[in-house]
Amino acid sequence: MRLEEVRRAVPDAGGLVIASNQDHARAYARHLRLITGKAPTVVLSDDADASDRISEFADSTDKWMVAVRMVSEGRRRARLAVGVYATNASTPLFFRPGHRPLRATPGVAARQPPSSSPPSCPC
Repeated sequence: MRLEEVRRAVPDAGGLVIASNQDHARAYARHLRLITGKAPTVVLSDDADASDRISEFADSTDKWMVAVRMVSEGRRRARLAVGVYATNASTPLFFRPGHRPLRATPGVAARQPPSSSPPSCPC
């Protein structure tokens, strides 16, 4: 997994999976638990403690967070090094490719955006 590769150089690096709805978020969380052996932080917009979970994740060394409409561009996401956009939403207000989690990490090669990126992508 890409996150494991990044964590060799940055032990506290985290990954974010953006899901389109709560059912999908729970399903992604189950798959991540099967793959990694540890349940990810799941943040659902209907949960009263959703903001607290985001803060706890930010202050931890946990690997993965799965979220639906809760992790906005304005939040401090310094630990996020890998992002998985697992939704079909494409409106500019919901997802802006230029606002992906990016982090300059000494010793970890930068990955180029996929060649299928639209020409207007500020990647």
